[in-house]
Amino acid sequence: MHISTDENAQPATPRQRRILKWIGVLLLLVAPLLFCGAGYMYQEAREAVNSWTSTQARVVRLEDDRDGSAVVFPVFEFTAANGRSYRVKGNHGSSMPEYGVGDFMPILYPEENPNEARENHPLALYMAPAVLAILGLGNVSAGCLIVYLSRRKDLRVARQTQPSA
Repeated sequence: MHISTDENAQPATPRQRRILKWIGVLLLLVAPLLFCGAGYMYQEAREAVNSWTSTQARVVRLEDDRDGSAVVFPVFEFTAANGRSYRVKGNHGSSMPEYGVGDFMPILYPEENPNEARENHPLALYMAPAVLAILGLGNVSAGCLIVYLSRRKDLRVARQTQPSA
């Protein structure tokens, strides 16, 4: 772990290099899980857009997250195709809400369970898959860099310890 530029700093020990290499490998092993999660959530959002019923809902109130932050979530009411009225809390919060009380907003809901209604907004539908995909890319980048640097250092040490011919 030769991070310091100090002349007296010691280079990483073989044990430290092994630990770093395993950290890199672990990051690379977690990346596919993040990509699978992103793909699954993206497919769910696409299914909602393609097969759920689209309608307008009226915002009846803005509800805070009860954690002391300024983020509020819309609570909206709509009438489903079955003629019944439903009230659902949105899953996309904001500190500067796009819709106020009394405004109408686009939503999607599955006809078999209107209580699962979601806001029909790109951030509400695709933010989570995008974040997981970005985390997966970060894991791949960091993992490859760590493994490469530790491997490069191993090769340099091996060359230095070989007897000269």
